[in-house]
Amino acid sequence: MISPHDPETVYVGGNVVFKSNNRGKSWEVISPDLTTNDKSKQRSSGGTIYQDNTAAEFHCTILYLAESPIQKGVIWAGTDDGNIQVTLDGGKSWKNMGLKNSEHIGMIEIDPNNSNNIYVAAYGPLWKEGGERGLYFSKNGGKDWELILKTDEHTGVNEVHLDPRNSSTIYATTHQRRRHVYTYVGGGLGSKIYKSTDSGKSWKELKSGLPNSIKGRIGMDISPANPDYLYACLLYTSDAADDMQCV
Repeated sequence: MISPHDPETVYVGGNVVFKSNNRGKSWEVISPDLTTNDKSKQRSSGGTIYQDNTAAEFHCTILYLAESPIQKGVIWAGTDDGNIQVTLDGGKSWKNMGLKNSEHIGMIEIDPNNSNNIYVAAYGPLWKEGGERGLYFSKNGGKDWELILKTDEHTGVNEVHLDPRNSSTIYATTHQRRRHVYTYVGGGLGSKIYKSTDSGKSWKELKSGLPNSIKGRIGMDISPANPDYLYACLLYTSDAADDMQCV
């Protein structure tokens, strides 16, 4: 992650947060271990490595970092084992902010107009159904969380994006997936793209122009040059194939 306050400052997550003030020439550790450090999870998942099977699954790893665009040094970290941590002082101290049953944090977005408004894409457990899945919102800096986009027991939210012109316009992608010992199910009817224009009070599924078939993981971004353009990269199944294709 590049700091929104200084392009020379870069952050990288492992099980700790690394910071560079000179674009990566040198690094310092600014956090303790922010994961659960559960030794039973720090092993290979096994199986074949393929296109939709390369995410961290067992490694107690920080998956996402976000710095407040308003307050320098306010940094959020989300892990693959159910930890959301925040520092308000540039890494001197960290606090766990809940949602432990989400297990995998897909993305964290901070409202550019109000740093107390936090959106968390909760992926949910990979090896079982249930848990804390969906898009969660906090209006008080993570003290309390509200589920504003609910998914089913096998589907989580993997990405969330705010329109840079109007933060009440939110885009979210959902991904249905499940790991079994014998296989990985990387898609399903739950994989969709949603849009809200009222800060998550109501949602509309976006379908126009997308393959009319079962979808896998969807990656998404908003054009910084023209936010009316929304880009999505997704895996889907064709009528003639059982495997996933990329578009």
